[in-house]
Amino acid sequence: MEGTLLSFSGVVLGSWVGYWLARLVGQRIIFQFLGKHSFMVQKNLSNAGVWAMFMVKLMPGLPYWPVNYSAGALGVRQSTFVSATLLASIPGQVSLVALGAFAVNPSLFHGVILIIAWTVVLILTWISYRHWRGKNSETQNIEDI
Repeated sequence: MEGTLLSFSGVVLGSWVGYWLARLVGQRIIFQFLGKHSFMVQKNLSNAGVWAMFMVKLMPGLPYWPVNYSAGALGVRQSTFVSATLLASIPGQVSLVALGAFAVNPSLFHGVILIIAWTVVLILTWISYRHWRGKNSETQNIEDI
């Protein structure tokens, strides 16, 4: 429990600091820093809402730092960024701490918690992706008219 709280606190605080560093430094420098990934990030996070931010913060294997910097550089609203970070970090950090606990003490209890946590992460990623894609295609259809 303590590990999850410490991990969660560190992720939220670190994400928020990265967001504000990017807001202060500016878009041009951040996109130079992101290099070849800057186009993809700009395309997917411009005008990002809670669902887009939630999805990219929750996605397994996607590092937080490009998302934090990009969100700040693109001017994603702080309330959107912070709320998505808070919500998406919970299952991700629980799953990572559960993985560590299982690695140290491979018991049935830790295994069940690990499986449940990763299942929640994958399901929430899939749901947020579908919702975000649906919103994106609606916006694209309106723009096509």
